[in-house]
Amino acid sequence: MSIETDSKSLPAYVPGHQLLAGRSVLITAAAGAGIGFAAAKKSIEEGAACVVISDIHEARLAQAVETLTDIAETSVSVVGVVANVTDESAVQRLVDEAEQVSGGIDVLINNAGVEAGAKTYTMIDEEDWDYVLNTNLKSVWRLSKYYTEWAAKQG
Repeated sequence: MSIETDSKSLPAYVPGHQLLAGRSVLITAAAGAGIGFAAAKKSIEEGAACVVISDIHEARLAQAVETLTDIAETSVSVVGVVANVTDESAVQRLVDEAEQVSGGIDVLINNAGVEAGAKTYTMIDEEDWDYVLNTNLKSVWRLSKYYTEWAAKQG
């Protein structure tokens, strides 16, 4: 079934309002066409000075940085950091690198998330379950913890 849309009936695109003017943003799982990439693009449109995106997929991350840099032209620094958010040392390195390149992180967007695949509940084994929880829950806690510790030191 195809849904026809008339471009005249779609709402107008809302341009940025400089809500992030001069701010630095760190976004996980932002290499691709999903919510993370859209958040990075919107951060640029809202005037962010630095957008740090991370992902586990190095090639897709490089392409996303290139695309976002083209969108930003010269007004925004776009930096990609390869990081597996389920790895504690990688998360610490991500926060450290983001802080170093941006001078400080003002906005953190924990976007990484996975599913166990096309499995029913009874088909999911403990390894699948741990993978989902480590990515969707523990990584958010871990990144938020390191970010909060860093922010507290800044005063």
